[in-house]
Amino acid sequence: MKTKILLLLLTVSLSTYAQREQEVLQSDSLIFYGWDFSQLHLVDEKYLGTDMTTQVLEWVNFCQQRATEEWLSNKFQKKVTVNFTPTADRARKVNGSKVVAPTKTLINKDSLQAYVNAFDFPDKSGIGVIVFLECFEKPTKTTSGYYTFIDLSSKEIMLADYFSGREVDGYGLTKYWGISIMGTHNVYTSNFRKKLKNLAAED
Repeated sequence: MKTKILLLLLTVSLSTYAQREQEVLQSDSLIFYGWDFSQLHLVDEKYLGTDMTTQVLEWVNFCQQRATEEWLSNKFQKKVTVNFTPTADRARKVNGSKVVAPTKTLINKDSLQAYVNAFDFPDKSGIGVIVFLECFEKPTKTTSGYYTFIDLSSKEIMLADYFSGREVDGYGLTKYWGISIMGTHNVYTSNFRKKLKNLAAED
């Protein structure tokens, strides 16, 4: 009996996830709030004990300069409006002394809703997007995190996609991991466009 109940709950959960994903894909527009650095850890023994307060803001600036509305609209194949204020405000409050860690720390997916609830979004309708960065892992040259799509009328997470990619390049912390953020965005949105194409083929 317990097994049947668990299977039923799993089926309902998967069905709901698929429905919310379809809502995201079928939407006409998105509001992109940028990359959230509040949960980020940098795993790089060279920088253990280093305060990363200024560095975090440099990564924020790197991303904001490149993620224009035109660029994002092309990547998502939707009209994208940009508002970096919520994530930029959060970045200024990051405790830079706790960013560097000896080992990779994972974001618990179940915690994402609490992170979203902590934001005071200026927009009260539509679908918002925040990329919660999890880790810059130097030994594996990997950037990871979650692309999170939010129903702004309720703050409910509609879709949370985990990503992990090795797209690093350049010299210096800002460029090395900044390029990785942009590179993983290219990979994620390429898969997003494939989903759009598959959805259109089903119609």
